[in-house]
Amino acid sequence: MALLLLVDDDPNIVETAKDILEEAAHTVDTAGTSAEALALARAGRYDVMIVDLHLPDGSGLDLAAKAHALNPKLLVFLMTGEAGVDKGAAASAIYEILTKPVNPPELLARLQNALARRREC
Repeated sequence: MALLLLVDDDPNIVETAKDILEEAAHTVDTAGTSAEALALARAGRYDVMIVDLHLPDGSGLDLAAKAHALNPKLLVFLMTGEAGVDKGAAASAIYEILTKPVNPPELLARLQNALARRREC
């Protein structure tokens, strides 16, 4: 279905989300830091990046903006446990905000809707 990059430093979240996404027939690469994710984003052509707001080496918002600059068609889903996140300067890079803990059916539905809308453009 889609090539996804999942970026989070919590191995439990990564493992759970990766399993859910792969069961839905998506191909998923993972990264635990902004630097690792940016290297993968430079090397690959991802459809979607799902990124945590807080990473050990920077902000998920900054990563989203950099990755989106590399691939303007990239759909970025930001995951956070914080309410009322200010997307700030990276607003144009963020497609969806997911609240942690992420509900698997909601994640899959929002991902499917985003990919369908992207195909329509």
